[in-house]
Amino acid sequence: MRGAHVFRLLSIQEVAERLGLHTSTIRRYVREGRLPTAKFGCVWRVSEEDLRAFIEEHEGPKEP
Repeated sequence: MRGAHVFRLLSIQEVAERLGLHTSTIRRYVREGRLPTAKFGCVWRVSEEDLRAFIEEHEGPKEP
């Protein structure tokens, strides 16, 4: 498909592993609205795009 965006949805566990944090910390970020999620049935997922934005927002400005 031309123009279609393919993105991966990550579990809370995968997000925690990528950030080096505990799953309870990620769940707190979700509750506080700091990390966008989508719910599928009873499972929460975070898009890679949202995770990248979260990381960029919390890394601060890059040094030149």
